[in-house]
Amino acid sequence: MKTFDIVIGNGCSFTQGGGLNNEKIHEFLTGEFVRDPIKLDAYMFKNAYPAFLGKLLNCKWYNNSVSCASNDLIIQRGMDIVKQFRNKKTLIINQLSIPSRMGLRKGNKYFSFNSLDGKLVYNDTENGIKNPHHRPHSRFKKNELDDFYKKYVLDVYDMNAYWKDFTYTMELFNGWCEKNNILNYWITYVNHEHISHIDRVIQIDSYSGVCEWSERKQLQLKHIKNIPVDDSHLSIEGHKQIANIIYEKIR
Repeated sequence: MKTFDIVIGNGCSFTQGGGLNNEKIHEFLTGEFVRDPIKLDAYMFKNAYPAFLGKLLNCKWYNNSVSCASNDLIIQRGMDIVKQFRNKKTLIINQLSIPSRMGLRKGNKYFSFNSLDGKLVYNDTENGIKNPHHRPHSRFKKNELDDFYKKYVLDVYDMNAYWKDFTYTMELFNGWCEKNNILNYWITYVNHEHISHIDRVIQIDSYSGVCEWSERKQLQLKHIKNIPVDDSHLSIEGHKQIANIIYEKIR
């Protein structure tokens, strides 16, 4: 019996299937050289864990993720997509990203920056989410952040304070999903001890996030012998195992 009509994966590149749309990686894994970004993205999406989870649950799947997304953007996109599926039996998996990714908004434009590398990434959110085989945003590198943001990152940013504030956002999202009859769960890219008390957090392995777990299990693309690109995103086997872990936790 089918429990859900659709499962939605919502996160950054680790849920998107990042790396699998790289031309060299695609050719290495499939033996076929492809330059068409639509075909590369289609291959990426169908081999990411939301697709495998959809197969396990015998339902449709939708990948709502964008690379370099901050947690604020992930929440925003999660709320937007839930509105579209509130009349269906929907499961949404929110994958939280690196906490040092933060965002600025100007109209329909969203700018996120990562305090680890001081680079500004531009996300175009005007087009929304329409097609799982189409990149819903464009991004490009900006110049290094100016002195104001560098000072903020170096002197003001506090990860513990960040998680304390963000847990309130997670609780609100849980309540909003419940109000709209949507079942939601959380997984994290990094260690999730700060949010272990929040309802519906799936522990991949103790308190490890997807990154630490996949590194330890050697389930990243870079762990594939002779692969031509050093990429720390999940391998296809890594995505399959994540899907199985989520499936066992929720069923």
